[in-house]
Amino acid sequence: MDIGQFIEYAASRLGDMPPIHRTRIVETTAVVDVKKSGVTATETQSRAVAVEHEPMPLPDILTILQNELQLSSATLLDIFKKSGRLQDYLNNPERFMEESITILRSCKAKMMMDGIRYQKIAGEEYSVQEIFDADELLANLDTNAIPVGNSLYDHIVTDSGTERRFAKQLHDDDDIRLFFKLPAHFKIDTPLGTYNPDWAVLMNDNGTERLYFVLETKASMHDAD
Repeated sequence: MDIGQFIEYAASRLGDMPPIHRTRIVETTAVVDVKKSGVTATETQSRAVAVEHEPMPLPDILTILQNELQLSSATLLDIFKKSGRLQDYLNNPERFMEESITILRSCKAKMMMDGIRYQKIAGEEYSVQEIFDADELLANLDTNAIPVGNSLYDHIVTDSGTERRFAKQLHDDDDIRLFFKLPAHFKIDTPLGTYNPDWAVLMNDNGTERLYFVLETKASMHDAD
């Protein structure tokens, strides 16, 4: 991971973090009307008052985050200085540290994933049949399986409508040479741990055949970077 790029990227992400305000107490005034039918309240005024804190020792954010994220104190200090968000730390130290840990952990994972490269090793090829079990797959052809012509089998068994649409798109794409769902026991080792991709897709990319692993097919995606 390029530390310089990581510092710039992480500082930018922290800079875009929503403001962290001082702890506030919301005071609401209402008129209460008590009748036989019940009690009703009509709000007449609402205001927020910032809580005044007595000066107190601040937690050692560099040591805490260094232990949480396995980053050096110098790297963390550079990130916080460049982010321009140190005032948020003074406003609410605990909240600032929680948000910072979440963002920096996400930034670190993204930078490490971007740096992962795999190279084919001569003599290490193996047949795709080795990763599949001999057990038969049972499916309802009307609900969770679709016919395909560019896969290992003549049908693909899907787990959801999203997977069904994805498989159909792959089947209809002329650039897709071969695609198939991967079994749960097929895992790829990475510096971030092992993961089990959902699909393997071999496609023609401007005359070059490339193999892609699709981590997961979802109807929506939460951006964690």
